Amino acid sequence: MTFSPGANARQPIRPIVALTCEGRLSLCQEIVQSLADLKPGYVYRMNPARKPNGSFDLKLELDSDGHGQLFWSGGAGQITPRAGQSDAEFARQIVANASPDLSRAMENP
Repeated sequence: MTFSPGANARQPIRPIVALTCEGRLSLCQEIVQSLADLKPGYVYRMNPARKPNGSFDLKLELDSDGHGQLFWSGGAGQITPRAGQSDAEFARQIVANASPDLSRAMENP
């Protein structure tokens, strides 16, 4: 197999989203999945050791009561979990609550 520099030039540049999570790893993974469902053409990095240049940065915080808040430059979305709710359901709620503001912010960082 040979390397062709021209082949990489035709690849579209995919936006990078860096998610910093404080709290449950399983919830963070579900947030990434929910974001990928919202914006499938993006590359997602969870808790990167260093933030990629030009990335769209998100931060998930959970308080002691389990309330979640998703922050990004210029916005935030928060949600209170319901009793018996799975991490996947909670993640979908957090992302849905943040849309469409989050979606617009991701398109125009």
